[in-house]
Amino acid sequence: MGKVNTVIFAPIRTDLIERALHTLYRNTPADSFYVIVVDQTIDGLDPNLRERYKNLTLIRTPKTTKHYTGNLGFSKANNLAISLVTTPYFTLANDDVEFVGH
Repeated sequence: MGKVNTVIFAPIRTDLIERALHTLYRNTPADSFYVIVVDQTIDGLDPNLRERYKNLTLIRTPKTTKHYTGNLGFSKANNLAISLVTTPYFTLANDDVEFVGH
C-alpha cells in the first residue's frame, strides 16, 4: 500500500493536536503517511512539532481584515490543505481525534 495524507484541522486548542499527533504516530506504521496540520489557533502551534514528527507539514492560515485571528473555518482550511495532498488517498480529521491500533 502507498502512502496516505492525513489532514488535521487545528482550530483552537494546542493540547488536542499534540494528542492527535502522538496517537497517530504511535499507531500507524512509520513511513506510510504524511500529515498536514492546518493551524488556525490564535497564538500558533509549536513550530518544533516539525522536528518531533517526521513527514509533518504545518500550515498557518493567514490573518486578514476579515479573518483577524487567521481562522478561515473548517471548509476553507481543509480545502487549503487538500490542495497540498500528494497521495492518491487522504483522510480528514479534527484535532480532537485519537488514533488507535487494531
